[in-house]
Amino acid sequence: MIFCNQKLSEIQYTNLEITDDVFDLVDEIVDIGILNEKSFEDCQHIAVAVLNECDVIISWNFKHLVNIKTIQGVRKITQLKGLKDIEIINPMTLLEMEV
Repeated sequence: MIFCNQKLSEIQYTNLEITDDVFDLVDEIVDIGILNEKSFEDCQHIAVAVLNECDVIISWNFKHLVNIKTIQGVRKITQLKGLKDIEIINPMTLLEMEV
């Protein structure tokens, strides 16, 4: 686990803003059933990443983010809205890709 934490600390990131467009996309995520209102913060993470054209969401959250229902739902909403597709993976997948 130390190796994993060390590698993750090497990743450069940018803090992204939560805008009205983010809240609109959150509403759509909930409306089509990808996640529910109890997962509001997870919906925000997805919306911010999608609207800022991030390549990947990396998370240990298998319950709400890194699962087939969410991944397929996010792919569906990005395609319907003409937005860039985004990958949703766990950190170990990222580390395997770098080896």
